Amino acid sequence: MLTLMKYIKTVLILSVIAIFNIQGEDMALKLQNLNFDQGKKYWNVPDDFQLIRNGGRNGTAALYIKRDQVTLPSKPNKPVTRKVRFEHGKQYKMSAWIKANISQRGKYRTAASFSLHFYDKNDKIIHNVYPIGVMETTDWTRVEKVFTMYPGSEYCEIHMDLFHNYLGEVWFDSLQIEEYDRNYVYLIAPAPLVLDAAAPEMLAGAMNSCDNLPEDLIVKVDLRQHDRSVATTESSLRNRMCKVKFPSQAPGNYQVHLELLNKSRQVLASSQSAVVISNQRPAVQIGLDRILRVNGKKFMVLGMYVGQAPDNELAMLQEAGFNTIMPYGSMSLDENYRFDGKGRETPRDRYTGDENNTVSSITKVLDNIHKRNIKVIFSLHNIYDFALERFNMSKWQGASGSENIVAKVLESFKNHPSILAWYICDEMPASMSEMIRSRREELLHLDGNHPSWSVTMHFTELQHFLNTTDIMGTDAYPLLNKDHDLSPLEFAGQMIRRLNVPHFLVGQGFSWAYYEPVEKLGDIENWKRFRTPTEQEMRSMCLSQAIDGATGFIYYYFPCVTNPNIPVPNYRENMLKSFKGVNTALKKIENWILSGNEIKLLDVKSLKGRVRAAVMTDDAQRRCVLVVGGALGNTAEFELDGQFESMYGLCKKVNNKWIFTCDGINSDILIEKK
Repeated sequence: MLTLMKYIKTVLILSVIAIFNIQGEDMALKLQNLNFDQGKKYWNVPDDFQLIRNGGRNGTAALYIKRDQVTLPSKPNKPVTRKVRFEHGKQYKMSAWIKANISQRGKYRTAASFSLHFYDKNDKIIHNVYPIGVMETTDWTRVEKVFTMYPGSEYCEIHMDLFHNYLGEVWFDSLQIEEYDRNYVYLIAPAPLVLDAAAPEMLAGAMNSCDNLPEDLIVKVDLRQHDRSVATTESSLRNRMCKVKFPSQAPGNYQVHLELLNKSRQVLASSQSAVVISNQRPAVQIGLDRILRVNGKKFMVLGMYVGQAPDNELAMLQEAGFNTIMPYGSMSLDENYRFDGKGRETPRDRYTGDENNTVSSITKVLDNIHKRNIKVIFSLHNIYDFALERFNMSKWQGASGSENIVAKVLESFKNHPSILAWYICDEMPASMSEMIRSRREELLHLDGNHPSWSVTMHFTELQHFLNTTDIMGTDAYPLLNKDHDLSPLEFAGQMIRRLNVPHFLVGQGFSWAYYEPVEKLGDIENWKRFRTPTEQEMRSMCLSQAIDGATGFIYYYFPCVTNPNIPVPNYRENMLKSFKGVNTALKKIENWILSGNEIKLLDVKSLKGRVRAAVMTDDAQRRCVLVVGGALGNTAEFELDGQFESMYGLCKKVNNKWIFTCDGINSDILIEKK
């Protein structure tokens, strides 16, 4: 779940579409192998390029080139190429993630990048498109370019290279070619998609990739069973959402087909989802208010990513106010587990299933977790039939193949009272979205009693994950060192806010020093180079995402706190104290976070730094104001009628205005007086 993310510029979210490849791909499919996980298939790759397995941002393959000498004009380097055909008259955006170690700069600004070359029917180049590439050593950076199919062109050829006599090393990952301005329609809730047979209701949503959704739109919904329409209804959008109601239906498995229509009845977007109609309400479900309930009672997730779940660590987490854990080692939970103290962690903490751990032994751990009143988000994220090692557990407890493994896991644990949700996506690339969508549907039919949860770092690509999960999560980890602020987290919130989907934050509860080479783990000077988030910084991350609709807050990652090799004095104790402080603050405003009422942004005038604020109301319409300063020092003013008390003293009322001031990243909460 770890990626340093640097953007060339703030971008709008987009959509993968059908793009026609003229080198043998099915014309009806979207462009394949953009992550190079099928090797060189569909690409022309010169011999001096390498495909590095697991060399990408998130376990994907990476295209790699090293150039250490300038070439002569008579013997130019050959780029990686691929021919594609686009539809004339439409705008597209191409993007790629690029990492570079530049040892010598060249002549032009293309540098490490891709380029687009348009050919006529006689195979003559008639137009070139060169984006500004990566010109200096940098971590993963997103490079993008908006373009149209050039008039008169027959096809386009993509080139990737370290261009124009730049020298050094370059890695390419996660290319995307997307329609620039596209509409979407999708189901938001309930989640899981189990409808009440007596009164089937759903919440649908719509969005536009350029934030340019037309007005006066209608969502037409067709409920189908066995390929036959059983009911149809239409609803008007309000704030990009609408409720959909059907008359009572017999229990069973159904399909919902959605169409987004304008006033002229033109179809702007469509989608479909599997739903179940039942007389039984799921034990754990997100309602139409987008609030999680456990056995009918609202539940705010205060969670922590863990490896295993030994009782001594559960006791620490319980004392710090946590009510949920997400064990990476869900498939190999061991009541006798103890970290051996070597390095960072053992493989069993995370992705592997241990055949020596039986269903019975895992159940014992779940029993103990339940005794401590802690819920489990059970990890299934690495059970996919896919080329990436990280996602392809092939055997478990006698079951082989992803579908059989998942079926056995659910058969074994779905009725355990500790289970809160199923974790089905851990920063997977957008190219896996169809697999994730299928997994969600599989869980619906095998269980239907617990929602699925997915986490992504692909904030500009959230549209690819619509209809793939019941609850979305974002995991911006913005604080690398003292020079960094909350900008990446605020950007993630801006992107997911527009979708109106149920959303849990994954917050930074660690220092990036932990992920330096393992031999530096015990080096105190290494830890001084990085930054451990303070209590007020972690609280500010949570409140910032609460402004954007988050109703659950899960920190990453407990071994980063408990590892005995961390050389900082009292590190674990201080971090647990900070976690407890943040959880206590969130519990104080739980009624507002879980009200399901509209969150209204305040008009804030930032005098220094970057400040945002929003008003929430609880069920009694009492107001609470969240104020977050996301820069390294903030001053702002805003108007607010009524009488309020400041929880942290950073907001003061002066005449008819409130003034918020803080030295670094910080936040305040105003509670309306009774």
